[in-house]
Amino acid sequence: MKGSTTMNTIGELVSQKRKENRLTQKELADLLHLTPSAISKWENDIAVPHISQFPQIAEALQIPVADLYALTIDDFRYVATTEDFPLLDSSENNEPECNPNTQDESSDNNLLPVSIAHSRKNRLTYVVLILLILALILIGLFIAPSLNRTTNTEPSVTIVDEYFCDDKPYFDYTDIYYVIVEYDGTITEEFLQSYEPIMREEYGNKFSEASIILIYFYDNYSGFESNDSPEMKLVLLPSVKR
Repeated sequence: MKGSTTMNTIGELVSQKRKENRLTQKELADLLHLTPSAISKWENDIAVPHISQFPQIAEALQIPVADLYALTIDDFRYVATTEDFPLLDSSENNEPECNPNTQDESSDNNLLPVSIAHSRKNRLTYVVLILLILALILIGLFIAPSLNRTTNTEPSVTIVDEYFCDDKPYFDYTDIYYVIVEYDGTITEEFLQSYEPIMREEYGNKFSEASIILIYFYDNYSGFESNDSPEMKLVLLPSVKR
């Protein structure tokens, strides 16, 4: 009994079994109503037989048809093609005779459906990725200004009281004009810098009787009699800010 050899392709199986059965390529082609060039292409793995031919091939080579099907599992070339259909005698089977030249030209095009589908899938993937990136950029452009406005929103301020006082010295200053401001939000140094010229223009005339203007900021002002300390303060002098 001959030792069995593992076949990787149908071409290898056909070649080995044809030789074991002492058949030439032409003799096998005649049994299958094919051209010898078709058998040669199979055995050299240039082309593959159509699945519909497996029963006739198995019968001619005296092997189980399952051996042929087993080798198609990992062979990507087994897609719907017209490669190597039987070259039947037109007079006996009422089928037109296939042109060998047409077979030769089609052998290199068997993979075109697979290649085109793969290429289209890749293009679709790239398009989706590009659209996703553009969407993220647009979202960022819309959200960033909103976040910036939220971060830089100035507090709302309301002047709730103001009065002149000369019995509570502030350092060396005794003639003091107080402006009480209630605010909602966050008082920052940047805000105080922008608020100082506004208050100086509004209360600059008070320097005729006051030597200093103190602007106190409370988030919840409790009244004149309260001893609560202000959260922030702005000091205005006649010519400089302290």
